[in-house]
Amino acid sequence: MIVETINYPSQVSLMLNAPSFIQHQDRLHCFFFGGDYECAPRTALWHAWRPFPSSGELLPHGFADQHWNIEPLVLEDDVFQGNSVPVEDGGKLWLFFVTGSGTNWEKSRIRTLVSDDNGLSWSERHVLDLPPGWMVGTAALTTSWNELILPLYHERAGIGRFAIFSVGNMEAGPTVLSGVISSDSWLIQPAIVEWHGELLGFLRSRSGYLFKSKSTDRGRTWEQALSTDIPNPNSRIAVASLGSGEIVMAYNPLRSGVIRFGPGQLCSGREILRVARSLDGALSWPRELRGDLAYGTGEYGYPWIVITSRGDLGVGYQHSRVVIKLAWLQGEHALPSTDGGSQSFVEEQEWLVSMHHSSVANGWQ
Repeated sequence: MIVETINYPSQVSLMLNAPSFIQHQDRLHCFFFGGDYECAPRTALWHAWRPFPSSGELLPHGFADQHWNIEPLVLEDDVFQGNSVPVEDGGKLWLFFVTGSGTNWEKSRIRTLVSDDNGLSWSERHVLDLPPGWMVGTAALTTSWNELILPLYHERAGIGRFAIFSVGNMEAGPTVLSGVISSDSWLIQPAIVEWHGELLGFLRSRSGYLFKSKSTDRGRTWEQALSTDIPNPNSRIAVASLGSGEIVMAYNPLRSGVIRFGPGQLCSGREILRVARSLDGALSWPRELRGDLAYGTGEYGYPWIVITSRGDLGVGYQHSRVVIKLAWLQGEHALPSTDGGSQSFVEEQEWLVSMHHSSVANGWQ
């Protein structure tokens, strides 16, 4: 596994969060927001990029982390920037991103930027025609029927839906706004994948578990979202199809508070970042196909899966909101090794807790 680091220029010391990635032509791009704190005035949308080779080694010869070019892309007074979703369409690089005002995301708007020179210059910013409060935050999906489906969510209402665009004609705006994913729970940030002509959606929740929904009409309507047995500490996940019929998921496999690090100090649930694969359309996630990308103190959150035109599989994430990591899984999408046998998610949760308690007792942490 190769792990890259993306950080601010040396003279900048700010919080950063929610990285998104895309490979477009001969460049690899990363976008994230950063400022004094989330929703702080003048929190900027940042853009980092590096050359991406069409063949040969994954990283250019002599490449070092400092070869990432990093600069603020959107910096405005009295407002703050948030999540971003890059998309490729018709040879152009699109960027959907969130801008907020006040002290939270209730008045947020989704805006767009377009580049026809691979990120060297960008168009004027335009606001997507949606009511305030709607946000983006998980990867868009280009379907086999030539539509681009952009996940949306409303944080205060705790609901998700989708904006559907025609591939090659995104300038016309969304052709369809889907129905809302219904549920009795607060659910946000739907992450979607195509499976045999259907769409599967996974959503973060406050219940301690991921929820799952399905669409059989190309994203226009969605079944009621139901809880899965996959633990989730109310954190973003990422899903993608590997093209071989496999689905890959990057997620935090703990529920909040199941581990205690010290007196009064419970885990956030984001101390472990895991990748798992399913061979049957997300009906099961065999334990032998799960592996840890990162583990330890701090937070490993907001994963984003990038699959390049060469077939490379990468998982980006932020570490404790001070640095961004990009882990490349080598060799037929190999996963990091992990112990624990073939447990269910419930058994795995118990095993992780027992392993942590054992490590504390032996002075390993």
